[in-house]
Amino acid sequence: MWLRRWLEETPVFEEMKRRAALSRQLPLRIVIGSHGRAVVVSLISTWMLTAAIVVVVLMTPTLLQKLFALSPGQAQTANLATTAALCLSNVATGTAIDRFGIRRVTVFVLLLLIVATFALYTTVGHRPSLLLPFSILAGLGVGGVVATPIMMVRSFPDAVRFSGVSFSYNLAYSIFGGLTPLLVLSLAKINQVGPACYVAAAAVAGLCATLAAPMNYLSPSENSE
Repeated sequence: MWLRRWLEETPVFEEMKRRAALSRQLPLRIVIGSHGRAVVVSLISTWMLTAAIVVVVLMTPTLLQKLFALSPGQAQTANLATTAALCLSNVATGTAIDRFGIRRVTVFVLLLLIVATFALYTTVGHRPSLLLPFSILAGLGVGGVVATPIMMVRSFPDAVRFSGVSFSYNLAYSIFGGLTPLLVLSLAKINQVGPACYVAAAAVAGLCATLAAPMNYLSPSENSE
């Protein structure tokens, strides 16, 4: 309600509107026809975002109880720690991206996500004392998902940015948001580390997408990246 009441259009959009620079064609047609690479990398990066949030934050409390016989209290406490670390990491990662560049920061944070998730699923079964620290590290790694919207915004030009981002994000989330729980549960039945393998695969794909993203619409401070 607050955003609806007080938020104004960006200066870029207002200038485009003043110059009548808005496209008269269907924006989605332009997105698919002229920005296919941006759409593909956005879809893949959103898969990474979906895997990190759905598996590490939403599914892990239940998986820890089923796979490693942890108590509900232990699992929920660890989940609170993961969520708190995620909140802090989102802000820190975004700030670091502004300063050091999206590619450099994404490599570090997503590698942390992979290592921490594997550590969580390979150790807590026989060393429950490590549950909390590894959950915090995993939450810090999940903060890397903030790179997805930043990369997407920079990969589409102003005239079709809203259409490009919304189409790519919603399409990817509708696919992977529904498939991820089914795939992860199936992997968990095969191997206890299966969920971590899924997160790792999505993280590697997301990292490759970030490295391959066009991002032709960077802020001036990152033109040298």
